[in-house]
Amino acid sequence: MADPRALGRMVDYAEIEPGDTVLEIGAGDGRLTLRLARRAARVVAIERDPRLAGHLRDHAPPNVEVIGGDARRVPWPPFQRVVSNLPYSATSPLLFRILRSPFRAAVLTVQKEFAERMVATPRTPGYSRLSVMAQHHARVRWMETLPPEAFTPPPRVHSAIVHLQPREPPYTVEDPGLFERLVRDLFGQRRKTLRSSLRNHGYPTRGVPHLERRPEELGPAQLAEVANTLCHLPRGT
Repeated sequence: MADPRALGRMVDYAEIEPGDTVLEIGAGDGRLTLRLARRAARVVAIERDPRLAGHLRDHAPPNVEVIGGDARRVPWPPFQRVVSNLPYSATSPLLFRILRSPFRAAVLTVQKEFAERMVATPRTPGYSRLSVMAQHHARVRWMETLPPEAFTPPPRVHSAIVHLQPREPPYTVEDPGLFERLVRDLFGQRRKTLRSSLRNHGYPTRGVPHLERRPEELGPAQLAEVANTLCHLPRGT
């Protein structure tokens, strides 16, 4: 991102506290990194490009730690906040890794279409596994839309800044692993009814609610209801 005003707003949205460690993924030439370093106690900047990572190490202030490597694979130290322009080619796996980590807030720039899926609701075209899991783990707010001209070089798409605030969902999930697998499996066949999709994936169906509905019609709480029912059913029933 090259727009200094947009970079400043990203930092403001994060509401960084003096003792915070901030994780930045895809630090690039450090334009955002240096702004974060003025607010945070520590910044952990991950950059895949060895040339850019080396440049950042040479010019960053002492409270910035630069990690060279692919953010999908390198270990992440503990952090309180994430402020990042996520690489568009790896946005989905990086977001899911963030959601599974303990954090206080995340401010992320993503492709506009990706942001639309994050905030989508049931029965809308963008509603997907991403929508369910993002909203299950966090309160997701669309902060602003950015034109291609905010970046160097400008991409062919518009972008959006989103804010994630972790929260406990207003419903119970008895087996988080089962819930996540179920959501993945059901949205892999989003146009099929639950009855058909559950059978195709070897899940039981006896006593399961919403069997004649499609996954794209069900909110996270209803999908949790399905997962909680499956917790108490043996396979093959």
